[in-house]
Parts: sequence; C-alpha cells; structure tokens
Amino acid sequence: LGLPEPTETQYQIADYLQNGPKRRIIEAFRGVGKSWITSAYVVHTLLLDPNKNILVVSASKQRSDDFSTFTLRLIDEMPLLQHLRPKENQRSSKVAFDVGPASASHAPSVVSKGITSQITGSRADLIIADDVESLNNSVTVTLRDKLAETIKEFEAVVALEVAREARAVVNWNAHIANVQLATGCDRAAVLRWDMAEKITQRGLGIPEFVPVAGTAPIAGN
Repeated sequence: LGLPEPTETQYQIADYLQNGPKRRIIEAFRGVGKSWITSAYVVHTLLLDPNKNILVVSASKQRSDDFSTFTLRLIDEMPLLQHLRPKENQRSSKVAFDVGPASASHAPSVVSKGITSQITGSRADLIIADDVESLNNSVTVTLRDKLAETIKEFEAVVALEVAREARAVVNWNAHIANVQLATGCDRAAVLRWDMAEKITQRGLGIPEFVPVAGTAPIAGN
C-alpha cells in the first residue's frame, strides 16, 4: 500500500482489535488510523474464516460504504488476499460483497449500512461500528437517547447460533464520544488514546497518544 511503518499506537490498536474482549470500544483522536486498522482486521478475520459475516455501521451510509470499499480494495490489491476476491456468481458490490471461499449465505461476507438504516433482520458474526456518533445525531439529549436505543439492535443482529462468540467493535473520535453503549453485555471494554503531549518532528506538532484502559456501562446500568 506504500504506507510507512505503523506507529506504536497503531500496533496497540491492532493488538487490541485482535486480542481484546468480545465487546470493545476504541476511542482515539481523528487521524490516528482507527478505520484503516479496523479494515485490515476485517480482512484478517475473513482470511482466517471466509464464512464469517461482517456488518459495518457508521453515522452515515457514505461513511460505512467508504469502509467496505476500502476493505474490498485491500482484497483486490494485495497478492496475499487474491483468493478472497468475489467469484462471478457471488455478490461483488462495494457495499455488499462475498469473499471467494465463502459458502452460500443470505448475508454477505461484508455489508455496510448507516446507523439510521434498517439493520433489524440482518445477521452478523462481527459488527464494526465505525464512528456511529456524529454531531448531527448526538447534539441533543433526545438524539443521544435515540442513538443509544439504535445501538441496542446490535445484539439482535448477532447470529443466534454464534451469539456467545460474536464480536462488536466500536470506533469513536475521542472528542465527541458520550453515548453509553448497549452491546449485549454488562460492560463494554474501552481502550482510549488520550493526547498526552505534543512532540515536534520536522517542525510539526505530532500528537503522542497514551492508552487508557477502562469500561463503559451500558444504558441503565
């Protein structure tokens, strides 16, 4: 991809994605690479098990479509992933696609939706909530309550036969995160990167992030 070596923070986020608890939140400032790393995690998940079904949800449909489009490009452009390309008789849209080795299923391997779209009836083994909170959908108490109720639908999306193993990942920008998660467990684990100080490199201020572990109670707890 022509990218530089990942930073220590990016390695920490990647490790938390792969080895963290089933319900987890990554809270960090814009530009740290949350979405890019999570796209790589989605591809890694499908590489290990092509029969996984993954739902990507964002504040806007365009945002989630961008996520799934980038994920499909990773599959198309990386030699290691060529065998995951959709076959001619499979779904191959940038917003809903199957991977080559996947068995026939009602649900695509990856599908993208906006948080306000109809997700009831969907089924997934992994839910990626990438920046589901924005200023437009959380500016008032009523809107925040509505968003929290919508997030509760995630547990209904989890395939019943894999409910105990299904995972939910939430990416949030640190400066706007304030919604209490309802992800089907008593507490959702949070890993937050706070801007601790500025360091100077080539005359530019580069934020240095320090991970802070914690938990987020679900609504009503």
